[in-house]
Amino acid sequence: MLQIERLKLELEDIEQELEGLPFTKPDCKICDFGCGEGYTTLGLMLHLDAVACTGVDKYKTWQLPTLEEAKLQFITPEDSSIDRLSVRIKHLLHNGRFPRFQQDDVLRPNNLPGNLDLAYCKLFLGNIYGGDFNNSPKGIDGFNLAINSIMDCVKQDGILCLVEKHNWTESLEKLEVKLLNCRSIVRNEISETGERSWLPMTMYVHSFRKL
Repeated sequence: MLQIERLKLELEDIEQELEGLPFTKPDCKICDFGCGEGYTTLGLMLHLDAVACTGVDKYKTWQLPTLEEAKLQFITPEDSSIDRLSVRIKHLLHNGRFPRFQQDDVLRPNNLPGNLDLAYCKLFLGNIYGGDFNNSPKGIDGFNLAINSIMDCVKQDGILCLVEKHNWTESLEKLEVKLLNCRSIVRNEISETGERSWLPMTMYVHSFRKL
């Protein structure tokens, strides 16, 4: 069952993170690397009205319903919901669009999606650097291997957006990319229970264009 209130919070964060990004492609193809439960994946699809959005995670953690299950939840004869977000989800479903998810590891990729207009990662590369996924390699070797795997999936002129606890600009400038912006955001992050945490946190949003 898709939790609307949780999705609303994810959308708030995504709109803030992608603000000012020069991204107007109407039929964009997106991948959410380290998608977790999948709410960011759906949030990206809704915010950008993407034609395709894939969530990738090393662990099978996503909790969103399948396309058919979502249709049962949101498109029923007796459904008279006027919630704006529910209407947006119905629009996706009527057009046969909903995020898909796959299990893969950017450090040992098997079949990652390609030709992406946008690659999005939230609290992902920093965790690989720290070995928080019990990953090997870790540290800068793991970071570089992961970012290069992701960049291989992005088309020329495509965009990479990273949301992390640390500023990785110096490491990322070594890639064949153009820095669009790096800015800090102070906000209450979404906790594992799907609510705002009480402690504000500084997040760094890095946006790059692949050359």
